[in-house]
Order: sequence, then structure tokens, then C-alpha cells
Amino acid sequence: MRKPFLERLGHVWLFCDGATGTVLQAKGLKGGELPETWNLTRKDDVYDLYCGYLKAGSDIINANTFGANLLKYPDPGYLEACITSAIEIAKKARADCGREDAYITIDIGPTGKLLEPLGDLPFEKAVSLFGQVAEIGEKAGADLVLIETMNDLYEAKAAVLGAKEHCSLPVCITTTYDQSGKLLTGASVEAVVACMEGLRVDAVGVNCSLGPREMLPIVKRLVAAASVPVIVNPNAGLPRTEDGKTVYDVTPKEFASCMSEIADLGIQAAGGCCGTTPDFIREMIAAIRQKPFRKQTKKEKTVVTSFSQAVEIGEKPVIIGERINPTGKKKFKEALRNGDISYILQEGLKEEDQGAHILDVNVGLPEIDEPSMMETVVKRLQGVTGLPLQIDTTNKEALERAMRCYNGKPMIKRHPGDRRGKAGCCQKDLRGGGFLGHSQKGHRDRRPCDDDQLRSQRGPRNPRNAAGRPGSLPWALDPRRLQHFLRPSRQGAHQCELPHDGDRERPLLCDHQPRERSDDARLLRLLRPSVHG
Repeated sequence: MRKPFLERLGHVWLFCDGATGTVLQAKGLKGGELPETWNLTRKDDVYDLYCGYLKAGSDIINANTFGANLLKYPDPGYLEACITSAIEIAKKARADCGREDAYITIDIGPTGKLLEPLGDLPFEKAVSLFGQVAEIGEKAGADLVLIETMNDLYEAKAAVLGAKEHCSLPVCITTTYDQSGKLLTGASVEAVVACMEGLRVDAVGVNCSLGPREMLPIVKRLVAAASVPVIVNPNAGLPRTEDGKTVYDVTPKEFASCMSEIADLGIQAAGGCCGTTPDFIREMIAAIRQKPFRKQTKKEKTVVTSFSQAVEIGEKPVIIGERINPTGKKKFKEALRNGDISYILQEGLKEEDQGAHILDVNVGLPEIDEPSMMETVVKRLQGVTGLPLQIDTTNKEALERAMRCYNGKPMIKRHPGDRRGKAGCCQKDLRGGGFLGHSQKGHRDRRPCDDDQLRSQRGPRNPRNAAGRPGSLPWALDPRRLQHFLRPSRQGAHQCELPHDGDRERPLLCDHQPRERSDDARLLRLLRPSVHG
């Protein structure tokens, strides 16, 4: 009897399958041939692929749908037929092998295109492409969505949103790092984990690119950062070409030995990727199955990220620059009215040069279209700086649009008088997994800030600015002071408030919200406070 996937994930060892392409190439798949077409033209070979891994002991097998999307299969009817056939063959193999306890994934890989602004694929188009595959997969009878081999954080976010907005299946994701622990577009392990957990994925992990030995340091960082279960699916070592064929330098026994070491680090699911076969999986399972299982521990961390950087609100002071704000700034207001985005970007770059860790973004003026301007400024800022952003607005539409297009996990500034995050109000503000900050004073009560200063919370003075001239660094957040001001909120969450120092405000306080569910499927996808805080 097959238990619901989430009842086993993170509670017992789960073993994934290995490579699809490697096995199909051995059966005659040619270079440049689309593997998913075999779901219709060579069903017996796809059936044998599934049976091989099920008999080897895999608990999770991937449907042969990795590259299935409308960019590669422009005919929607043909695409649906390929995906549906892949899952139907997998269900037949599961039944014939007596493995009704195993799970079938709708396997989703990258589109092969870069998203804007680095490429030409619009973010919402990517969300739609991924969502369509997930929807077909659920209809065909898949047990979960596995998004894998993602090397761009923005595309990973699009895939997760697409899956969650178009199906109700559990969603797991594994990303692909180089040996320095970076995605192709620069995101660190910690940034990926924070963003994906903010999106409420059910597991994170790593696959492809590296062999198990090379993956060890990345897995250590994953386990240290993640609060959800961790999946590890390495290649069979590093690839090389011999006689025109791609071969790998690790044997099944060597693979199993390395995976045994990785299992000891505290992962919860293991399998293989390129170059691995049922023999690799069989040896790996034999080496790991009897090891003590360790549940993932929840991390008491608060992390915000950009597309490449993660900033932890922890022991060290965090500087938040607030020059991107019209309060008390005539030139900035004029730039907003005239649509002078270059001026706004320059203000952000000045803050970065002066040492800010996070940039506050406030573009609220009564006479402009704030939602449109907020979305534009967030996108353009992320094109010139790698710093995380704090979204500062009381406009719900502006907040939702900013968070949806944001590449990473932003900080959300909470203002007095709003009820963001409370039941029946702005739950959809948190669609993208942001960290909710709190401002004790509203915009009208703020003391105007000189344009040459950054504004944040109390901390050390900076003797020199970016130009080398003496200047004052903004107030910096010292999280150690927060413990003196923690109090329970009416929702049972913990809210913290800092007192005023004269007229100077102390923004950015955390409000950990309890998980709430909504009948509106779209609201479920909005970013909520993650397990990082």
C-alpha cells in the first residue's frame, strides 16, 4: 500500500532513480533526438527503463518528461500525449514490478533559455510553460513534481510557481552547482535554499554537474542551511569523451562508497544523475539502507536574498540603505514623476558603494502608478546590483507585483496600521517567500534623511563614504538588541519592536506568521515567511 509521499519524505530513507538519457542512449537514442518522443514511439524501451530502477530498489522514479515543454514541442496535443504516455508506462511498470509503494514524478527540467533580462524568455511565460507540464502530469496520475537541474534561480522560481499554481502535488527541487558552490547565474547554496524554502517547496537538493566526491562540500552547506529534507543525485563522476561517446570515471562500487559518506552528512533522499544506471542505484541502496536515518533539523535563521547573495539577519549588524525613497527628497520625487529610472538606479548604486547590505525600495507618490513603477524599479535594480531588496509599500498590488517578479527572497517592510500577513487581508503579499519586516512609524512620521546618507538602524559609524570623504554610515541593525523587545502577538507569532531614539525610527523587525491556508489557489503561491524566518 502506497502512503502519501509527504508522510514518508523526511521520515525514512527514500531512494531516487538514476539517469534516463544514459540508459536510453544505450538502447539507441541518437544525439539530438528528443527522448520524450520515445514515450510514443518506443514504449517498451521506456518501460524497461522504469523496471530497471524499480527492481534496483528505487522508491522514486522520474517519468521521461525532463525536456517536455511547449518550446520543444509546440503542438499542445502532442506534448500532452508524450507526458501522459510517460506516466501511464511508469504506472504499468510499477504494477508489474510489484512496487506499488513507489512514487512517480512529473520530471521538469530547464527550458534551455535564459529568462529576461539575461535572456529573451519572459518570467510569466516561463511560469506558464512549467505550469502546463505540471497540470498535465497531475491529470495523468503523477505523485509529485520534481524540478531538477536548474542552474538559474529565477527559472527555478518560475518553475516552482508554475507547479504550485497549476497543480496540488508536492513539489521538490534540485539545482546544479559548479565546484565553487554557485549556480550558472551566480546564486549561492544558501541563497537558493532561502528562496526555495520561502516558496514552500517540500525538499531541496543538488543534482548533475558533479560526481559524489566533488559534491561533498556542497551537500554540507545544503544540510547546514536547509530546514526541509535534502535530496542528493550526483553524476557517475566527471564525464569525458572516448571514441565519440561520453563516459564517466566512477564505478558503481565507488559511487556507493561516496554516497555512503554523503548519507552520513544528514541527507534524507539519494539517487543518481548522468552516467548512473540501475547497477549504481542498487549498490548505493545496499550501502545506505541500514544506516541510521536523521531527520532534517529546522534552522533558526532569518535570511533574505537577491539572485546571487544571501544576507542573514543574525549576529552581525545589517545596513539597509533608504535613499530609494521619495520622503523629503525633491529630486527623487521629480525622477519618479518623469520616469527617470536612471536616477533611481544611481541612488541604489551609491548606497551599495557606501556599504549597504540591503536596499529599501519605496516609490510611492499619489500621482504615479505605484504598482507599475515598483515592478519596473525592482527589475531594473536587479539588473545593476546584486544586493537584496526590501520592498517598502502599503500598496497591496505594488507589493504583489514586486514580489512576484523579484529574483530571490526579498525583505518586506511592514508599516503600522496595515494588517499584512494577518488573516483575511494581505496573505497574497507574501507570494514569493519574503521576510516580513516591521516599521514602528509610518512614512508621515519619518524624519527626512539627507541624500548623502543611508538610513537603517543603529550601529557603528562609517568614517568614510565611497568617495573617501568623511561621512556617517546609517544606523545599522543589531539583532542582539531584539531579544529585549520580543512579545507575543495576537496571532501567536513573535513580534519585536524597538523603542525610538528621539524622532529616529528603527525599521525592519520580524513578525513570524503562522502558516495559513486559503481556498484561493493563487494566494497559496504568494511568498510567506519561510522557515528561515
